[in-house]
Amino acid sequence: MKIQNAKLPQASMVAGRLQTRNGAICINGNYSLFYDGILKRTADGDFTVMISDMAVSLEDVRSARNRGRDGRDSVDHDLLHRLIRNGVCVCKIGKIKAKFQGGSAGLCLFFFRILVKFMRNSLEEQAAQVVKKMLKDEEDMAVIGLIALFAFSEDQLPEEPPRRGIGRYIASCAPGTRTRH
Repeated sequence: MKIQNAKLPQASMVAGRLQTRNGAICINGNYSLFYDGILKRTADGDFTVMISDMAVSLEDVRSARNRGRDGRDSVDHDLLHRLIRNGVCVCKIGKIKAKFQGGSAGLCLFFFRILVKFMRNSLEEQAAQVVKKMLKDEEDMAVIGLIALFAFSEDQLPEEPPRRGIGRYIASCAPGTRTRH
């Protein structure tokens, strides 16, 4: 598997909580199935998984808040370090779509749709653990990256609806994929 495309999320700091939203990622990979039964058969193909409307929040419930004049929190190195060390990380995934091509693509899509419904909470918990571990392993680099993320999205208000343009993003990620809004 490899990441084909990614969309940077918008970041904001509100009420002592670092929030990112509207992140997206597109992953390509290959699959291989082996049927072992009356008819032994193998099926190979490739897949594209698109995850959109990703949101991650990081909150340190023990720290004091650094409120600014506009109601939003001011972001500094110390606050980000505290959030990374002591924060509780929560991840939410909006939409998960997949496209399979090759042998047994219909069967793979059928199982994927069933598994995603039952495993969404597990996927969100695992994604939160991965983000938290990644931030802790390279704390200084994470602080620099978060400050850069704030610089890219400082003009964005946290209450804006995120829906504009994601259909074009997904279409550019996997040609021929259709989305409904």
